[in-house]
Amino acid sequence: ITVDSKGVIWFSTLSGVIQYNPDNKQFSTINQEHGLANNHVRAVCEDVNGNYWIGTSGGGASHYLGKQFTTYTEAEGLGGNFIYAVFRDSKGSLWIGNSTKGVSVLDKGKWKNYDEKNGFENIKIKSIGEANGRIILGTERDGIYVYDGKTFEAIPEFKRMLIRSVITDNNGIAWISTGGDGIFSLSWTNDIPNIQQYGKKNGLLDEWTTALHCDKWNRIWYGTENTGIGQIAKGKPTIRISKKDGLPSNTIRSFCEDQSGNLWIG
Repeated sequence: ITVDSKGVIWFSTLSGVIQYNPDNKQFSTINQEHGLANNHVRAVCEDVNGNYWIGTSGGGASHYLGKQFTTYTEAEGLGGNFIYAVFRDSKGSLWIGNSTKGVSVLDKGKWKNYDEKNGFENIKIKSIGEANGRIILGTERDGIYVYDGKTFEAIPEFKRMLIRSVITDNNGIAWISTGGDGIFSLSWTNDIPNIQQYGKKNGLLDEWTTALHCDKWNRIWYGTENTGIGQIAKGKPTIRISKKDGLPSNTIRSFCEDQSGNLWIG
């Protein structure tokens, strides 16, 4: 789920992209019939020009200008056609996580692919974030890799972990959710990583976590596989929301905050 600069909410689904306009309370769909590369959508990202980048599983990345699409696949220089993550960094470069071929970067109109032949690894990138000027790449059972602008380096503390989500809070600290190992905060001091783990021992609902979101009060919301939603505020896990409180399901997949401060939960 993502909210664009106009307040329209975008849902990534197996049937294309569904848009919801809060002003007129209308839903609309964008799919292959409209030019989308593939109906299996995994990620949507808005760029600084108000256009949209849509990552698909099997069709590459589609650039949506509002009425027409430009699609990027391996034929146009993209590293792979199965896309799991799309992320715009602080310098304006677009990072795209591929299924098994590393990561692709679009900078000034040119693609740069990082894989085992070009300074990285042929692994699946499921999530991308940024902290302290470093790009953080979350993988499926290969832990965390960090790009400092020159080289990619694995962080040993995350070895073999399943990384579900990477976000950055208002203080520039990265938060990482994992499947089975809880939640971590990650930052750097003089190139030395600072890592803190949150698990059941210090109040986390469940160590099988999914989505993350930092709200405007700098509180971290996290979703779990089977126990609903929790919150981390001022370094301490608080708040528990589950089906008992009216949540339709305890299995959480995504978060997004709209311009009114409402939290949307997938």
